[in-house]
Amino acid sequence: PVIAAPMDSVTSPASAIAVARAAAAMGDKTTAINWLHAAAAASSGQASSVADAIDHAPELAVLHDDPELRRLRAALTTA
Repeated sequence: PVIAAPMDSVTSPASAIAVARAAAAMGDKTTAINWLHAAAAASSGQASSVADAIDHAPELAVLHDDPELRRLRAALTTA
């Protein structure tokens, strides 16, 4: 993985999104999705910021067809 960390230690959704974007830009889709999950878990009611990143960050566009990202995105819609 590009950047690994204990996902339960993430306290800033914005930081986790930034790492996800960097991982995706470097071609590490698994790490990017893991960090997006961490961002969602740390969002405490601000799921829209994670959803917005998934929808609009150009680095994350390569993930849009990934089934796991689609499940995460759908969960953010219902959150």
